[in-house]
Amino acid sequence: MNTELKVVHDIEIPEKPVLRMPKLLLSKWLAALRSGEYTQSTNWLYDTQQEGYCCLGVLQHCEDGKVEGTSDDEVGLPSRAWLTSKGISGSGLKAFYDVSHDYPVADVLIRESHFKQGTEMSAGWVRAVSLAGINDDGAHTFPQIADIIESITETY
Repeated sequence: MNTELKVVHDIEIPEKPVLRMPKLLLSKWLAALRSGEYTQSTNWLYDTQQEGYCCLGVLQHCEDGKVEGTSDDEVGLPSRAWLTSKGISGSGLKAFYDVSHDYPVADVLIRESHFKQGTEMSAGWVRAVSLAGINDDGAHTFPQIADIIESITETY
């Protein structure tokens, strides 16, 4: 399968959108990420120690004025139910079951591919690029993440 890719802030992303959401919600999310009003942190929707958000925590906070959980609760991703209730869908939603919290959660998978280890293609090894991963890598700011989100999202 040959997927056309483009590069945004050193991240290869598909030419076709992998996320779909209401136009107003996307606009609010992008504006919040670019506003400078949110402190960026990692691993949790909201980190109570650092008083900062991950990019998915900003999404929840700008929409609801709160997040589903914090570092105190060890909640790092939005629930699948929350995303569905906000009309967020797409091939990029990677849902899985968080056994520690007993509910389905989801991350936005931007791209998944086999990667080279040495000179041989390693069958079974998959490299996933997700919004949480880009947020947590420490190399991308909220405005850069906003550009990536804008490039992978279609609205209705």
